[in-house]
Amino acid sequence: MSQIIGENVRDKLSRYSGQVMAIKNQILNTYKGINTYKESVYFTEEKKMTKK
Repeated sequence: MSQIIGENVRDKLSRYSGQVMAIKNQILNTYKGINTYKESVYFTEEKKMTKK
């Protein structure tokens, strides 16, 4: 019986850690996207400034 419970718990844990990793990757990608966006906006603003 304890064998089955152990398997079940391990299955749940691996599924949970998979979800955590997915969420972490999503957050990282969002953060990278925001930074890239900021850099591109800053770059275009800088170009506008140097043109004047």
